Amino acid sequence: MDVFVSIFYVLEYRIPSPGLAPGGLLNLGFRLKAMGKLTPEQSLWFRDTKPAFELFDTKTDPHEVNNLADDPAYKEKIEELSNALDTWIENTNDRGMLDEKKYLESIWPGLQQPQTANPTVIEKNGKISIECATPGASIAYQRSSDNTRTSKNWQVYQDAFSHDGKDTIKIVAHRIGYLPSETIIIPSSR
Repeated sequence: MDVFVSIFYVLEYRIPSPGLAPGGLLNLGFRLKAMGKLTPEQSLWFRDTKPAFELFDTKTDPHEVNNLADDPAYKEKIEELSNALDTWIENTNDRGMLDEKKYLESIWPGLQQPQTANPTVIEKNGKISIECATPGASIAYQRSSDNTRTSKNWQVYQDAFSHDGKDTIKIVAHRIGYLPSETIIIPSSR
């Protein structure tokens, strides 16, 4: 058996971790499970907890139904994969094992969520250029032909664009994990 191709190893960070949380279409699955109308395989998707380790041979079990983690024949493979995962976690500084509050303290000093810097707008020769001092922030803009009718479509800013002054333009910057910037408005000149 080619273990690098066919073995799939899963480590659950939260032990015991909740299965899929009920909500939306999943409610039907949880109701069917409670009524005993699911097969054992279908019930796996709606279990209350998941085991700490899961190991599947995806060549012989492509639907990942038969968990081999408790099979003594796979003890060495689990140790090998667990050590490889631990090394990867350390090498990448993965923070999945951190308590959520400690993680937030590490990225938000004093638990104060940072705000994305306001975009800087440069109008020159009929073109608008936009920059943001927050590293990794995305910038979006929205045009409207008058102050009462706004386009529903926001555009992701990529490069300078033409502006003849007839449209009002709204601009916002946002970085994941940060609060969005204030909305900058360039009013129409008509």
